[in-house]
Amino acid sequence: MVRRISLWQRYQQLNVWNKVGFWGAIASVIGLMLYLVVGSSISQMVLMQNTPGSTIVQSGRDTIINQGLSHQSRIQSIVLEGRLTCSVYSGAQIPPPEVPFVMLSDGHAYLEGPPGRFRLEFSSPVRFHRQDDGQTVVINRFSLPASSDLNQRPITVLEQFEILKIPSVTIVYGDVLNEMKVFEVTMAVNGIDTWSYVYDLHSAPFKQGVVFTLPLDTLRRRVELLR
Repeated sequence: MVRRISLWQRYQQLNVWNKVGFWGAIASVIGLMLYLVVGSSISQMVLMQNTPGSTIVQSGRDTIINQGLSHQSRIQSIVLEGRLTCSVYSGAQIPPPEVPFVMLSDGHAYLEGPPGRFRLEFSSPVRFHRQDDGQTVVINRFSLPASSDLNQRPITVLEQFEILKIPSVTIVYGDVLNEMKVFEVTMAVNGIDTWSYVYDLHSAPFKQGVVFTLPLDTLRRRVELLR
């Protein structure tokens, strides 16, 4: 019959040096656990303190920091992206994914309202995204020039603008586009998605050089929420 020895009895059979090694191993494990728990908390605290204007959302053990805008923020950058979804004529040549283009005419976007008329310059290249349903999305980007008087103005000035005029630049590939389905615009201020707009075009015939005029009511309300 095999005699079973308890853990306590095994411990009592250890010599002095083995007992010292046993407690040293336990201390190392406890120290490692404290380092992982406390060190992680300290890192999160430092990150929170060094993120001005951040919104902290904690759920369980996960801490999410969302650096947002406030009414005290100043404009450092504005980037627009326009996405025009179109059907394509049957058998037409499909545009390449990216086409570099130098704007020689006035193919820029504009914010207009009481503060004035401010240009957002076209940014090359023009992108063409072919969807699984056969439709093509024409993607244009526009950005606020570094020399613009709108730079460093309080972000609350954006609530005073009334309309956005934004073209859809298709270069030489407008002839392959048949009907316009939907036009979508997103605006990022200081690198943060701030406003979006979806314009259902109800399969309107494509027009070369089309410029969309969009109301900015929803942008105004979005900025008002920052107060």
